[in-house]
Amino acid sequence: ALEHQQHLTVRQGECARIDTRCGQVESVVTLTGARYRCRAAIVCTGVYLKSRIIIGEATWQAGPQGLFPAGPLSDALTELGFELRRF
Repeated sequence: ALEHQQHLTVRQGECARIDTRCGQVESVVTLTGARYRCRAAIVCTGVYLKSRIIIGEATWQAGPQGLFPAGPLSDALTELGFELRRF
C-alpha cells in the first residue's frame, strides 16, 4: 500500500545520520553514504538502538539473535535530543 501512495517515496537502508536545518529534517544519510533529501522522514528503529547482549557478567554490543546494533542511528538520535531507553 505504501509503495502505491501518491506523493510518497519509500527508501530502505540503514540510517546513520539525520541532517537538520533550523529544527527541520533536511536529509537522511545511510551507512553506505546515500543521502536522501526530504522534508520529513519516518525512521523505523526496531529494537536495536544501542542494544547489548548481557549473559551473566559478559556484555557486548549486538542485537537480538546476533544481529548488528544500530549504533550510528542511536548516536544521531541522541545528538538530535532524543532520549534512548532500554525496555
